[in-house]
Amino acid sequence: GADVADIVDGMRWAAGLDVCANDACTAFLPRNPNAARVINISFGGTGSCDVYQGAIDELRALGVVVVAAAGNEYSATPTRPARCPGVIGVAALNRDGFKSTYSNFGSTLAIATVGGDDPDGAWGSRVADSGLLGVGYAGDTTPGAPGYFNYFGTSFSTPIVAGAVSLMLAVNPALTAAQIEQGLRVSARPHVTSNLPGVAACSDANPGRCLCTASTCGAGILDVPQALAYAAAPGSYVAPARQ
Repeated sequence: GADVADIVDGMRWAAGLDVCANDACTAFLPRNPNAARVINISFGGTGSCDVYQGAIDELRALGVVVVAAAGNEYSATPTRPARCPGVIGVAALNRDGFKSTYSNFGSTLAIATVGGDDPDGAWGSRVADSGLLGVGYAGDTTPGAPGYFNYFGTSFSTPIVAGAVSLMLAVNPALTAAQIEQGLRVSARPHVTSNLPGVAACSDANPGRCLCTASTCGAGILDVPQALAYAAAPGSYVAPARQ
């Protein structure tokens, strides 16, 4: 429900940049003293990238990485800003490596990782899973109890990738945003293949639970240990042979 202009201001403030305090921009908010290197956006919308792109480019030039969720509409068009140039867009997979039923997909995405999968769709419960177990809160509009809950969605895949980026920067704080994206891509595991009857590649005609490729769900499946190996030596990293 937030205005995109407010979201963009939040992105810029998080990165330690000046943000206007009034419409005339004659005053500025106090700068964030703890500027972020990674910004996680677990939401998205329709429309063009124009309203986001200026901030994305500005942040990327500073070495700030924006990681965003592909969206959960079974669509071949990821939501914005996940599909915007310079953003690491994330698709969701189930535990067997198939695209989660709900996850959007498309050529603009960078990487995929687990996001949980429910028994909806043509395959039913054949390769569904119980989701990602995490902490939560039972209250919606009134106080409730904290506890553990199962979650599904690209909103939960995205912070896994953002966490991996944070670890890469812990290994090598000098990494640029372009190096981080490249590292995630070249270190990724190949997407799974399958001979299960009825299993087909993701496409406009087959947007549910399907087989990802590098042209639909990003370069491959997130591999954190290999991403950290890349971060330690980006100039000499060689991806391991995969089977």
